[in-house]
Amino acid sequence: MTSDLVQTVYAGKGKGQPKGQGLELTRAEGFLSGVQDIFDLLGGKSDHQAANPSEINVMELLKSAYRAIASSEKTIAEQKARILELESRLTVDELTGMTNRRGFFEAFHREIDRANRNKDEGGLLIMIDIDNFKTINDTHGHQAGDECLKRVGAFLMNEVRAMDVAARLGGDEFILLFPRTNREKAMKRAQKLAVRLNALTAEWKGQTIPIYACVGLRNFVAGDRIEDIIEDADAALYEHKKTRKAGRKAS
Repeated sequence: MTSDLVQTVYAGKGKGQPKGQGLELTRAEGFLSGVQDIFDLLGGKSDHQAANPSEINVMELLKSAYRAIASSEKTIAEQKARILELESRLTVDELTGMTNRRGFFEAFHREIDRANRNKDEGGLLIMIDIDNFKTINDTHGHQAGDECLKRVGAFLMNEVRAMDVAARLGGDEFILLFPRTNREKAMKRAQKLAVRLNALTAEWKGQTIPIYACVGLRNFVAGDRIEDIIEDADAALYEHKKTRKAGRKAS
């Protein structure tokens, strides 16, 4: 009701003016888009001065109503911004700035659903584990370990396409999702990435810390289950760890 009254008062001030130049508040403009002009019209300017006290009271009431609405809209905008910030924190890893476990599985479910609906080529999942992470922590301290995690996270995020997902599952475990690509192309990308990943180093208090990583790969297509994809990639990762450990003993 108040909005309709303001609409009538505001539009009436433009009578007698050329078409298109009158002060007209339309719903398409938004309820508060012309709020400053309305305040001017109702604010006691000499050529718009109210004729009697009752009209002044109505105008003051309208001004107060608009101030309340403006304040409410500001509060709502601030609350929406806060909600977006909190939602972002739910899916972002605090240490590395990567997608976290929750965000990854949300994205993976969406990708599997898309593959199942479109029956297309699927993609590749890559699990990554920092092989010497415990040694780094024991030798250089946990802050040095955190620095290595951040180094790996920055590297992985720089390696992915916009449609890919790079995430930290927790601890020294990372995971990559390469969707909408065939096995051959995805495997070539994964092999190059693994070589570069194992050439990474982190600088800590004047020391250069080498980073070694094991990887497990599993391609997926329409019809595959997320549980099976993760389990197979994890098994491949474990096999890589055993091979690396055996190689170190042999040398």
